[in-house]
Amino acid sequence: MTNPRTLAIITQEHEGALEDIALAQRLKSAPDRLKRLAAELESAKELAEADEAARIKEVEDMHLAAIEAQFAGLSDLSITEVKDAKSDSVLSSGFHIRWTRAAWNSAANETLPEPAGVWGFTALEPRVLEWIVQRHPDKIPASIMALAPGNVVEALDRYFIGLRRGFLAS
Repeated sequence: MTNPRTLAIITQEHEGALEDIALAQRLKSAPDRLKRLAAELESAKELAEADEAARIKEVEDMHLAAIEAQFAGLSDLSITEVKDAKSDSVLSSGFHIRWTRAAWNSAANETLPEPAGVWGFTALEPRVLEWIVQRHPDKIPASIMALAPGNVVEALDRYFIGLRRGFLAS
């Protein structure tokens, strides 16, 4: 008759030997698995990069579409500077800003182009001012652009600050 304690020890050693064989087989196949996994990893990275690039492009396309929608119907911009006879300051000049916008025409029962205009940059609705800055910076009068040559946003900021203060800082 076998000792039960000996049976337990033999069983445990048998299971340990089976685990060692499994480990040895895994170690033996490790170089092949590593090659396969490296190729899969590279492929997965390429797919992830392609997905990220596609997501970025989609966001950029949505952003461009939103900008296009914001400026939809705006066209034919003209800005005329009317200088004050008594002062050479840009703050004394008047600016007649004209453009065409899309507007609902109830008689025609559709949206049609309609001329629009205001006196002064401060009277512009924000989307029209943004349209001028982004799409037509070349039409901003030289007297305003002289406040910050080459930088449309800075030039307009200085102009608007000067209007609020009543003078231009040097």
